[in-house]
Amino acid sequence: MGSGVVTHCSECDDYKEYTLGIGMMFSKLNNIVDLFSPTVQRKITALQCENSIENTDFSYELFECYNCDTVHSRLHLEITHNEDKVFKASYRCYECKRLLKRTERKIESFKCRICGS
Repeated sequence: MGSGVVTHCSECDDYKEYTLGIGMMFSKLNNIVDLFSPTVQRKITALQCENSIENTDFSYELFECYNCDTVHSRLHLEITHNEDKVFKASYRCYECKRLLKRTERKIESFKCRICGS
């Protein structure tokens, strides 16, 4: 089941909402393909045409920017295909454009994306 988490910065009074987990439309990859970038959509379509998809894992998860020390909610996608190959959707930080990585850190441990505190 999906959920939302809201953070509040006491320094700048900014509120951010983060989506986590899966919702009812997440029963099939085809139901959520439009939520991905055109590049990822093309890759999904190509793998489907090849009938090479063996397993999929997708849900909203937290990603972190190591450079900015900020947290971002993104739609994680991992597709296992052709027996041992794995395709993963990748995302970049809006601020510094570096790659984001999935994280297990607590959401409160990150800096505010507005004021940096």
